[in-house]
Amino acid sequence: MLKSLISRRTLTAVANAVRSVVAPVSLMLEAPVTTAPEPTGLYDADEMPAIEDIEAAAQRYAKAVDLARAGDRGKRGAKKVLDRLPAGRYGAWLVSRVASNRPRIELQPAAWSTLVDWARAHQV
Repeated sequence: MLKSLISRRTLTAVANAVRSVVAPVSLMLEAPVTTAPEPTGLYDADEMPAIEDIEAAAQRYAKAVDLARAGDRGKRGAKKVLDRLPAGRYGAWLVSRVASNRPRIELQPAAWSTLVDWARAHQV
């Protein structure tokens, strides 16, 4: 009984391991390659920009994509810290939370909030 239980567990583990490797590969091999239709408004043959311009545009695009990803990672990291802070003034920044359908943190430089408070008090 114990022997058959161990062999069944071993067989199940090996089968799961093989499936986890073979199944994704077979999905990639079987998937037909389809291309999207060409959008309208493409360059005509006589309007095509120079290869150098195309390369420069592709390089600028790749750099912008990398910067956007880095910015998103930076925002997520900062948000983790700010989400755990109680509302209040921290150095030059005022952290407050505003009731809305979406939870968000509202940050303002402290000088700006002081100016807004002064303007409200003086009805400006």
